Amino acid sequence: MTIRPVAYCGGRVDVEVTTRDVWSLKLSGGFNRKGGENDWHLTAQESNFLGRGKDLTLSHAHDVDRTSTLLRYRDRDLFARRLDLEAAWSENSDGRFYRLDLARPFYALDGRRSWGGRWWDARRHESRYHLGRIVDQYQVEHWYAELGGGRATGLVDGHTRRLRFGASWDRRRFAALPQQPLVRPLPADRELLYPWIAGEWIAEEFVELANLDRIHRVEDLNLGRRANAWLGLASRHAGSDRDAALFGASWGEGFSGRGGLLLAGASFSGRIEPPGLRHGLGSLQLRYYRRFLGEHLFHATLHLDAGHRLDADTQLLLGGDNGLRGYPLRYQEGNRRALLILEQRFFHDRELFHLVRVGAALFADLGKAWTAGEPGPPSLGLLRDVGFGLRLGSSRSAEAAVVHLDVAWPLDGPRGIRRVQWLVSTRETF
Repeated sequence: MTIRPVAYCGGRVDVEVTTRDVWSLKLSGGFNRKGGENDWHLTAQESNFLGRGKDLTLSHAHDVDRTSTLLRYRDRDLFARRLDLEAAWSENSDGRFYRLDLARPFYALDGRRSWGGRWWDARRHESRYHLGRIVDQYQVEHWYAELGGGRATGLVDGHTRRLRFGASWDRRRFAALPQQPLVRPLPADRELLYPWIAGEWIAEEFVELANLDRIHRVEDLNLGRRANAWLGLASRHAGSDRDAALFGASWGEGFSGRGGLLLAGASFSGRIEPPGLRHGLGSLQLRYYRRFLGEHLFHATLHLDAGHRLDADTQLLLGGDNGLRGYPLRYQEGNRRALLILEQRFFHDRELFHLVRVGAALFADLGKAWTAGEPGPPSLGLLRDVGFGLRLGSSRSAEAAVVHLDVAWPLDGPRGIRRVQWLVSTRETF
């Protein structure tokens, strides 16, 4: 909704109010093709269940990993007490997934207290990839529980400081699958029970923009600095299978000026256990936006990831399913990953049939995944692709989904890959 003054006389103001109807019930069937593989889903989602603002979702989906049936319920204001409840149940072709979250979060930057807990129980098959093909599979059972709370200063001079504390129990069990020999070692079981403490600092600097990551939708972005750090201690004497210090830190901030916008973020996490750092993972992401050719938009994204002594159930993969659109999915692997996406976005003013808004994009992707400092597969070097696509944004859906129709041409790689990749997907952004 937008409100705009149009006339003023004698102490009275005439205002123009523009509203937009949205459909809370979303019945959809989707087909996606990325990296040479197909997946589909049938979904019924009501975001205003019984007219009370509750979210109820039922879906049946198939992708390269599994076929699943999901029932999910979300209530963001349980008993009108600012309680956030989410419950999910999923039966899959390779296992199951159950989840329950209940929390009273920091519902605003001026919030002073929070508490909550979460639990999930999952069993699934995991695949390890090389050159877009599965090299082996194993079963993983993942059980997780967490309880915690927090206190905050509230919003003071445009920022808030928060202190969180709690305890987590993370248990993972791995097993070989019958009649499926392993090419690589089976990941080692892990059980970590640890108390933790976290600090968070958030500055308020919200701006309203349009035609950025969505088509003709107002987007609220916080350009203020956001920093977070946490530390947990696991001990054999408290039920863990090892002595370890777990840690993580993240940072994000936005910068605007001279017609451009830069959104930056970084994170690092890992465990300190004998003989040193284990499962260390650092990431950096930069997103740049600049108006070009009138109200159209040039966009560039840089992703950098680096791992050190990663657990055997973690791969840094790169392919058609996560940014390198001209190549098969999960094509390159390693403990280092770099991806640069360049995109010129075009927005159209017209609304087709009062249902859909249309956009288009020209893009180029450059990326590489490789192994450094550890034994690993040989690198294929830098991979590049170019392409174009259409964007169809729903103007009635409450979820503002965007359909992507892309064609990409790989410029590198072996002769065995297809010279044209057709991609169809539905995302939340352009």
